[in-house]
Amino acid sequence: MVDLIIKDGTVINHDVSVVANVVIDKGKITQITKNSKLPEAKRTIDAKGKWVLPGLVDTHDHMGLYVPGTYEKQLREETAAALCGGVTTLGQFLIDSPFIESYMESISKYIDPIGKESYSNIFLVPVLGAVRHLTEIPELVKLGMTNFKFFLHEKLAYAVSGSKGKEAISEKGTEASSVFGLRGVDNGFLMEGMKIIKNNDAMTRIHAEDIEISYFIQDQFFGKEDPAAWPASKPEFAEELDVLKCCAIAEHIQSPVYFVHFGHTRADKIVNEYRGRGNKVYAEAQIFLLLFNQTGDNCKYGPRGIKTNPSARTQEHVEFYWDFLKNDFFDVIATDMAPAEKTMKLGTDLWTATTGSNLTEVWFPVMVKLGVQERGVPIEKIVKLCCYNPAKYAGLFPEKGTIQPGSDADILIFDPKKKTTLSLDMLHTGLNYNLCEGWEFEGWPIYTILGGTVAVENGKILVQKGSGKYLPCKKFSERRI
Repeated sequence: MVDLIIKDGTVINHDVSVVANVVIDKGKITQITKNSKLPEAKRTIDAKGKWVLPGLVDTHDHMGLYVPGTYEKQLREETAAALCGGVTTLGQFLIDSPFIESYMESISKYIDPIGKESYSNIFLVPVLGAVRHLTEIPELVKLGMTNFKFFLHEKLAYAVSGSKGKEAISEKGTEASSVFGLRGVDNGFLMEGMKIIKNNDAMTRIHAEDIEISYFIQDQFFGKEDPAAWPASKPEFAEELDVLKCCAIAEHIQSPVYFVHFGHTRADKIVNEYRGRGNKVYAEAQIFLLLFNQTGDNCKYGPRGIKTNPSARTQEHVEFYWDFLKNDFFDVIATDMAPAEKTMKLGTDLWTATTGSNLTEVWFPVMVKLGVQERGVPIEKIVKLCCYNPAKYAGLFPEKGTIQPGSDADILIFDPKKKTTLSLDMLHTGLNYNLCEGWEFEGWPIYTILGGTVAVENGKILVQKGSGKYLPCKKFSERRI
């Protein structure tokens, strides 16, 4: 007797959709079959007319970012929300305030709570901002952390959001930025770090925005409530410049490079040129830039609600961004979750509002609404960008990101006909708002299966906190990308 059968659903992978039965036993997918003669099962779910797809893999998350000591709380609350939205794996970026001097001395405080608090699986991505971090890369790789990030918009110790002025802040005699306590990342540090990451068979992830340009012109815009002020203070050219720089460094040292939340509508030419020369250059789409323009026309919280880095811009930019997605420029879609309470998120004005939010629970319904239904994007492409590729590029495939025999039974069952008007009382986030409140959907998650266990059914969580696991990631050479 097997544990679970999902019967007669439309099984959607990155390349094909087929009506079939999915047989699950001992946490694994054992069969995908059209045969009506099925083994006896402890439970059978009738999925006729429903979509059956891999659990989503959100490779870019910042739980506990804004308030020290909230990591465990947000790990519990926001993974509960993620699980209800069919997101079975999240990539948590390691950053804290005050500045982390040593990951090896503090790593247990990130790994240990996962098995106690998290509802979804978690892999970890250290943010590199000090020379000591570079020396720890080999040991972190041994622990399964094979993705590393540089914040280039923290360079030269300037604050990122919610502060004014160009005074560098000192920490133990070394310049450091104020918001998260990161040390400055100059070009030499970046190149050396990328080289060490490459030599340890791991992958570099980059937040590309040149801070020198942004903070030189910031005073022209600071304090203005015009929705265009925030994006104008962070011009697209600043991202273009850093993309060019990072591609050049990556080519010089023959290293792969992955740009998180790639936002510039012209820097694609740079990426495509370097790709054409045989370099491994990857681009992640950020959900904010697919959903919102700079005025936040479809968000009840307006420009403060949709404030993010890189900035949302005009509706024309939004449509360019969707064209990138349709034309296969993007490799991955991620949410860049950075939860903050409503008072922090909205601030007292546009400049004190924090960036980021939590859209994980509505991520897939939003992609179906705006992508499949409104713009004709094939559902298989959405699965490729939200499930298959994120798992591959993180080093978690084929265990995650696909429905095939031998893979982990992390599965979302989605009802494409279920009509829903989004309200806060139906969500599971620990935050007291959602940027898509009031949106109307045709299509909503009804089951999430985690490791072969029915974890969510019609919005009700059936598993206990701590059901998620820490996931070590494969090395870059094993990803076959």
